[in-house]
Amino acid sequence: MTSRSPILRVIWRGPVVEMNPEDMKAEGIKDGEVIKLVSPVGEVLARVKASTRVPRGVLFTTFHYPELPANRLVPAVLNPFTKTPAYKDTRVRIERTIR
Repeated sequence: MTSRSPILRVIWRGPVVEMNPEDMKAEGIKDGEVIKLVSPVGEVLARVKASTRVPRGVLFTTFHYPELPANRLVPAVLNPFTKTPAYKDTRVRIERTIR
C-alpha cells in the first residue's frame, strides 16, 4: 500500500483533503478542521488543508490512506471514454462537523 511509503508520510503527514483558502473562508472552515465529504454513494470524514494548488470549487485528496477511504465516495460507474472508475471527477458536498 502506498501509504506505507516513508517518504509519502513525510510529505503528506497523513490523510488530508486540500481545499482552496478562498473556498474555506467562504464556508467558514479553518485549516486543520475535520469536515464530512458526502457523495450520492457514501461519506467520509477528512481533515482540511488549505492549498492554493487546487482551484476554487475543487477538492483534492489521495486514496492511499485507510484512515481516509476516499473510494467510498466514488460511484460504481466507468468513464465512458477511458473505461476506468470515476476517481478523478467525483462530485461531493462538504458538511461541517462538530469535533
